Amino acid sequence: MRLDAPFVRLPFVVDADALDAEVAALAPELWRAHPEGAPGNTAVPLVAYEGDPQDDRAKGVMAPTPYLAQLPYVRRLLGSLDSVIGRTRLMRIEEEGELTSHIDTNYYWRDHLRVHFPVRTTPDVRFECDGEQVHMAAGEAWVFDTWRPHRVENPSRTPRTHLVVDTIGSAGLWRRIDQPETTPLVVAVDGPEPTLVTERVNQPSVMTPWELEHALDLLLHELDGSDPEVASALDQPVVELVRAWRSAWARFGDAPDGVAHFTALRDGCSNHLRGGNGVLWKSESASARPSNSISLSSTRLVPSRAP
Repeated sequence: MRLDAPFVRLPFVVDADALDAEVAALAPELWRAHPEGAPGNTAVPLVAYEGDPQDDRAKGVMAPTPYLAQLPYVRRLLGSLDSVIGRTRLMRIEEEGELTSHIDTNYYWRDHLRVHFPVRTTPDVRFECDGEQVHMAAGEAWVFDTWRPHRVENPSRTPRTHLVVDTIGSAGLWRRIDQPETTPLVVAVDGPEPTLVTERVNQPSVMTPWELEHALDLLLHELDGSDPEVASALDQPVVELVRAWRSAWARFGDAPDGVAHFTALRDGCSNHLRGGNGVLWKSESASARPSNSISLSSTRLVPSRAP
């Protein structure tokens, strides 16, 4: 999710001791390898595809895993966001470990926030985003711009653990992002059980022409800031794609029998861009979109000269 700043500290007050004790009580065998295979990084899935802690996909119906039932204060933190909850995990970086620099540009991350609740950390742990560094302390809550390069370094001799919540947010949560100086929300340990609502819809089978046009406008605008010449060269092919997509939508909508037609439009545009004017449209997406959806909108445009 793009933000106006690399980091925003949210106005929440978290009971750091209660959160740490609750997470520490989890069985060690629940921790599993990082979903994208980052060395020295492990996770406990708390909300996952259909509630399956072994399924790492970020698409489809999300539901609590059995592990979330063991964490009443974590459930209160999720409820405090007043948002539809997507994929959620406890994420740990081993002592003297790191999460290397990367950018989240796949479809899921274009509209999702990543909320961090530090569980266990030390003052020397640094989270870097777009060249800016912060320490996220226990008892705090943060969001950051996942569209910018980011990394985490843990030079200490103890693991760093965060509760990481994926969500598109809500009007209330976005007010707190836009106005972080507002009165903090104290998340109490005791109280009624929160009602948690998890995602059911997070990725279309075929993108509507309006979403496609918006996504490509954003990408071309970003590219125009770094290479106006290349952005200008891409403008007409993108306009033609949107027009053809709109026509196909009037014919098929998102019905299954239109998937092959949309796929042909997507691939035709990609091939044209690769072959025209020596301009290459290259995906930096961490995970490829499925063949029945348009990949151009889930990637960052990277201009380069074809070899």
